[in-house]
Amino acid sequence: MNIYIDKTLLITSGTSDTGQTLVRHVLKGGAKEIRVFDGNEERLVVMRNELLVKYHDAAANVKYDCADINDSESLDDSIPGADLVLCVPTLKSVTDIESYPADACTSLLESTDNVMQSAIKYGVEKVVVLSPAYNEPLYKALSMTS
Repeated sequence: MNIYIDKTLLITSGTSDTGQTLVRHVLKGGAKEIRVFDGNEERLVVMRNELLVKYHDAAANVKYDCADINDSESLDDSIPGADLVLCVPTLKSVTDIESYPADACTSLLESTDNVMQSAIKYGVEKVVVLSPAYNEPLYKALSMTS
């Protein structure tokens, strides 16, 4: 069963490793529209160009939104009309999660909360929250603090 057929999806942190994997997977699944939401404009341009080369026809259904997941107004501009949100939480800034694990957790929770609040506000059918991929697992960084 393919849950993406004829659906509009929003993928947050869409240029992250996890986000790019999701976009490529969903491209093959017959989605009506894929919205790639990310705060890094340069990475969005690179991703767009790569998808146009590899998935020319399907890539026409991909829209790119350079915005901050920690800014609820940005989400309010992108979420309306989405059937499914695949949320990859992100940090407000690239900090060393081993040095500032509490700040990292707070940032991840805030970005997830922003997505959830906007999804509720606009009646999104489903939200899937995925774990972000970091070189050092967050649970390991937390266990190193006292």
